Amino acid sequence: RCCYEVGPEFLGITLFKGHIFKKESRLVFDPVSFARSQLVSLGLDKENFFDLSVCSFCDKENFFSFRRDKTQNRTYSFIVRK
Repeated sequence: RCCYEVGPEFLGITLFKGHIFKKESRLVFDPVSFARSQLVSLGLDKENFFDLSVCSFCDKENFFSFRRDKTQNRTYSFIVRK
């Protein structure tokens, strides 16, 4: 949510409204809040979400990032429903 930089064309997409913020002179997208809002709109209970508030781009020790390092390694994320 702090480093997912997007272009100004994202501002015109109604679906992303409320999930794009200005950080200094850049626009950043909050994919966590976007995913949560989409899943809640589909009927999932918002109390069932747990967010570690980790930025995989900033945390170089624990996460790979192609945008940051141009690495071939990848980090995967999963959503699990009980």
